Amino acid sequence: MRRNSCDWLRARHLTPVSVLRWFFGDRVNPHRAIMGYFVNQYAKDDSLYPKDPKKRAMVDQKLYFDIGTLYQRFLNYFVSINLMPIAWKGMKPDAEALEKLEEAVGFLNSYLEGQGWVAGEDISIADYAIAVTMSNIEVREQAD
Repeated sequence: MRRNSCDWLRARHLTPVSVLRWFFGDRVNPHRAIMGYFVNQYAKDDSLYPKDPKKRAMVDQKLYFDIGTLYQRFLNYFVSINLMPIAWKGMKPDAEALEKLEEAVGFLNSYLEGQGWVAGEDISIADYAIAVTMSNIEVREQAD
């Protein structure tokens, strides 16, 4: 039986979350994909992840900003290459990495100017994803 076959998945009684974890692998945190899946599958409306192409593009853009810029710069500043927090290894954070992280937070602040949420006037899954990243930044700052 092939690993990616539907029979293989049914035989293991995998839930949607474990299927996503299997698909993306254990090393990648697919919470953005899981949020999109759950909202598409179970939400009573599309307010968190709009079906309108223009609104959805704004949410997607902010999700990509989170994983590709904000979270990546968080990792670059607080985490070493082997995924150990820099402080645990007795290393000093890089000043250039801090500037890049501050620049990303500045981009986030500009997204919020004149609107209530990162992708518009309504809360979306992008707000939840970015809230997790910003919480990680805050916790790491307090720990260091």
